Amino acid sequence: MGMMNSAMIPALQKVETAIEKSVKPEMQEAYQKIVTAGMKMAFSKEANGAIVEGLDKSKTPIKDIAIGAVGMLLLMHKQSKGTMPQDAMVPAGMTLVLHGLDYYGKTSKAPVGNNEVDEATQIYMDALLPKLGITQDMLQKTSSQVQGVMQNPEQMQKYKAHLEGAK
Repeated sequence: MGMMNSAMIPALQKVETAIEKSVKPEMQEAYQKIVTAGMKMAFSKEANGAIVEGLDKSKTPIKDIAIGAVGMLLLMHKQSKGTMPQDAMVPAGMTLVLHGLDYYGKTSKAPVGNNEVDEATQIYMDALLPKLGITQDMLQKTSSQVQGVMQNPEQMQKYKAHLEGAK
């Protein structure tokens, strides 16, 4: 869906399309509202070119883009008085990161591709998840639990039966 007027850098467009497809149907509207509000915020008169100027002078532009998207998300979340759904907020923020990378790639002529997306994603998630109360320990514990269930045939059968019952 690309929010900017000109075509997005193809590698970034591919990631944005995948993000948009991953958003649950009931979260699509909220996702689009967050992306639109973030884009307006980033390029608003109030921002007065500060974001753009900051990127031009940045020694760590990929990090600054990712951290900037987290800051915008948290500000919008606060302004929504906590009504912004996390299921829409997290992917919308990543889409904002992609648009920041796209802008940076086009204006600086610096190469922006998968490596930059990977770096920005890691920084974005490392900065955002703790703000949402999700720690690395929690992610590790969940991952371990999932692996434990997958390696236990009896547990997998129970899980499959649960899924079948949910249909």
